[in-house]
Amino acid sequence: MKKIRVAFLGFWHSHASTNPDIHFTGLGVYGTVKQHPLIEVVIGWDWNEERGSKECERLGIPFSTNLDEVLKKNDIDGVVIMCETTRHKEVCLKAIKNKKHIYVNKVLAPTLREANEIVKEAKENHIVLTTMLSRLYEDWCIKIRDLVQNNEIGKIISLRIWHAHGIVTKYYPTDGMGYLPDDHGFLFKEGGAGGCYVDMCHPQYMTPFILGCLPDSIYSRMSSVTKRGNVEDNAISILEYKDGPYVTLEEGWACGPVTTEVEVQGTDGTIIYRDDRSDKNYDYFAIRHGDDPKFHEISITSPKSSPLDDWIECINNSTMPLENMERAVDLSRLNEAAYISARTKLPVEISELKEV
Repeated sequence: MKKIRVAFLGFWHSHASTNPDIHFTGLGVYGTVKQHPLIEVVIGWDWNEERGSKECERLGIPFSTNLDEVLKKNDIDGVVIMCETTRHKEVCLKAIKNKKHIYVNKVLAPTLREANEIVKEAKENHIVLTTMLSRLYEDWCIKIRDLVQNNEIGKIISLRIWHAHGIVTKYYPTDGMGYLPDDHGFLFKEGGAGGCYVDMCHPQYMTPFILGCLPDSIYSRMSSVTKRGNVEDNAISILEYKDGPYVTLEEGWACGPVTTEVEVQGTDGTIIYRDDRSDKNYDYFAIRHGDDPKFHEISITSPKSSPLDDWIECINNSTMPLENMERAVDLSRLNEAAYISARTKLPVEISELKEV
């Protein structure tokens, strides 16, 4: 396969790349993309010159504040987007107009209408649009889906997913997620279109992936425990399926080190998954089902692919990541409904959202 030449668009996201200013020690999205053998990074862009120039210098790439000039460059095949969530639609549509393939951070867009518009334009212009829905490619998530949909624990009666870390409470060196200073854009809805429920959104797209369909309604409550910025750092949603399970999604920034927990209860068994970045002794993946009263551990293998690999393969093969695109739209659908519910303090029927 040929190398894909890319531009990095925006450094707003706290995990765009390794950032000692906020104690984020991971490679980040840009660091991971840059080290991929089938990627060549050409240039970086940000509307914020101070932020963009500093991050591009760290990455060792040229920097520009002129988005239109960057997108017109003939030596760029695609773009990786980590700018403000509220700018995703604008930046994506400009990239599509200039025939650049798109690898974009989740969520694709804050509203269903915006997500549908981006996907429609991408399809009509044969642009490979891949959203960073990493859990869809993880072995453990795929195994949970397969166990559920193969009726290994009977009819599903409940699903609970917890995903959170303490990025607004204090720095935990054991998980490397960092700590947000008071002026960081993550803390303000003008850039993020929300707080932890946007950033920690994996449970929202995992739910229909595991259960096989969207819920009928959602009821959400959101609050700020730390009172930092103007967004929520603690959120919970109850998703209702007619004649199906009750689903509880808990997402936050105001807790201890990063932890993910999934618990699925069925009429004939239980699946439990736990992942803790700071205490690997706490990690656990097991199933109990049938007449056996004991839990049996399930092995986990490294992912065979990733959203980035999917994007590169589709570009080289002139195909479209249709499932990823569909899941990205559904994530925007569920995300918008949750914020409407939190604002109105009422359940929201998913079918009532405006598609266009």
